[in-house]
Amino acid sequence: KDSFADPFLIATRTMGVVGGIMAWILIWTTADNDFWHLSLSMVELYPKIRRWIYDTILVIFSIIVIYAGVLYRYTDFATTLSIIWPAIPGIFIAHYYILPKMGVDIYVIKKRNLPVNVLAIISWIVGAVVAYLVKSHALPLPELAGLVAALVVYAIGMMVYKGK
Repeated sequence: KDSFADPFLIATRTMGVVGGIMAWILIWTTADNDFWHLSLSMVELYPKIRRWIYDTILVIFSIIVIYAGVLYRYTDFATTLSIIWPAIPGIFIAHYYILPKMGVDIYVIKKRNLPVNVLAIISWIVGAVVAYLVKSHALPLPELAGLVAALVVYAIGMMVYKGK
């Protein structure tokens, strides 16, 4: 682990208790909206407990998770999501905007009573692989590359599929 990449570790090592308080305030102000929504949901489930108690418990839990080193695993998880998800808007753009302008019947899969749009799944996988390859070679904008790859594969696939 690179301890210099962890701002909370830096804050507590350099400023001790003050750094811990700063980390607490940072979490409170940054994730306040998330805590608020979650605590509202919890209040709906268990109305006898006040919302501020849920908020405080969530902040304490967040600090424990961060100090336990889960931040490094979260970064890996967020990186994986940034590779996988950007291909989906490419498929949507191709399906709902580009293909209709090209005269392609976008409802052909529904008309043929197919339960799953396999072409969309293939396009998603291709887009994710392209984004991964671009990211692993340290090229810029891997998310955009994945989006464009999925868009192109889906558009070409649908143009070929419409003729069958």
